[in-house]
Amino acid sequence: MATTSCNGGTYFMASLFAEIGEQMIQRSPIYTAMEDDCWERRYYFDVATETVICVTEAVRGALQAIYDVQGEEIEQLPTPELQRAHEIEIDDERFWRMPAVDAPEKLIQCDLFAESVDSALKNLLYSALDRQDFAWFERILAMESAEYSRWQIAWDSYLEEKFQTWLTQQSANHP
Repeated sequence: MATTSCNGGTYFMASLFAEIGEQMIQRSPIYTAMEDDCWERRYYFDVATETVICVTEAVRGALQAIYDVQGEEIEQLPTPELQRAHEIEIDDERFWRMPAVDAPEKLIQCDLFAESVDSALKNLLYSALDRQDFAWFERILAMESAEYSRWQIAWDSYLEEKFQTWLTQQSANHP
């Protein structure tokens, strides 16, 4: 299973775990990276180790400042985080930028799922979806642990399919 690190260290995110009743289910870092992609963090898939690596905007900014002064042909950087980010920047054969799930895409999946629940729950879910409030959508589902579990399975299956499709396309582009 892939692991996640951010700037060279372990990057723990609460969303790696989905709470269902009293049990905790660990989610794939790949799914978390696809959901969490934003301007503050970029995720890369390391083909050699099959791990997910996070590079923050702060590290990218510091690296860019070094590039502006010294250029991109640098052998050694002052910190492991900068060194790793530099390796990612220069080796696009090994480090592939992870695909992200955007709001319209998630909205479609949430809508498809909402259609499969009973009418009372469906009305509550559509209240959240009308506002595109995915956190509220999941909080409503969490009140019905069986439905929340079913949602997590459906959502993770969608993310897995998206990741596998992306991986196949990337493999074709990087023979």
